[in-house]
Amino acid sequence: MIIKNDEGKVVGVINEEDSLYIKKVNSVLHRLHYMNGYAIDEGVVALLQQKDIGAIIVYEKDTGKKYEISTKLFLQKCREINHGHGKQLAVSLSEFREITEGTQGVLL
Repeated sequence: MIIKNDEGKVVGVINEEDSLYIKKVNSVLHRLHYMNGYAIDEGVVALLQQKDIGAIIVYEKDTGKKYEISTKLFLQKCREINHGHGKQLAVSLSEFREITEGTQGVLL
């Protein structure tokens, strides 16, 4: 299921079979450098809760790195921000687990 924000821009994909939300980003443009983390639109997070999605994957297209966090931990650790794109919930990458070769993760 393709997920779009209020402006109609694709912001991620929900894979209901694997209970995952996958967000592909360019780290230079999308990483919140002041907190070294990523944000997700508040409405998208509400949809993830509604669909009982278990994990969030952030895939940095420019670096090839993949990060995973449970939706539950994301909600526990997030803080609300608004940088002109509406309300978003942000979490530091220190709360994510990097998916590397040899670790079980998602194929993107």
